[in-house]
Amino acid sequence: MNSISIEILDALDYAYFEVDLTGKIITANSSFLGKSEITLAEITGRHYRRIISHAQVADLFRTF
Repeated sequence: MNSISIEILDALDYAYFEVDLTGKIITANSSFLGKSEITLAEITGRHYRRIISHAQVADLFRTF
């Protein structure tokens, strides 16, 4: 994600995280971490399906 996109999402207080091609979390913004009550160290390297539900994953894939 480019820096302008990150700045816009942060300004909107939009929670997001980024994953690598295997689905492992590589970073998350402060809004996501605050809303999830989790630290970046706790989720870095974990697969995204460990922190979001199956229903949320299905919804995301329908969106894209």
